[in-house]
Amino acid sequence: MDSECDAALRLSVPAARAAVIRELHSKYGMSQIEISRRLGVTQASVSKCIKGKYSRNIALVCSMIMGKGLESNAVRAAAKSSVKRANEEIDRIASKSTVLGYAEKLLAKG
Repeated sequence: MDSECDAALRLSVPAARAAVIRELHSKYGMSQIEISRRLGVTQASVSKCIKGKYSRNIALVCSMIMGKGLESNAVRAAAKSSVKRANEEIDRIASKSTVLGYAEKLLAKG
């Protein structure tokens, strides 16, 4: 992978995770602790996502993901399956060409 793609992935993976966290919290009413357990992340990182405490670019990519409904498979996996399956779905979202392309455009703007 080239450095532009690496940089886009460093933006799209946390954005995809944030979209899933926000949806698990709002749609399923899961607690921060339950979400952290299901995704294998800290409760503090879940809290930051729910409160929207991340960079502007992550917020924009997260909004794009949620606007297109791309998080739905990962949300279902997190609600019903293993941590591994949920994170595979998050990685799948982050690797979609539409998500990576949008992240690359944001990074190019600075």
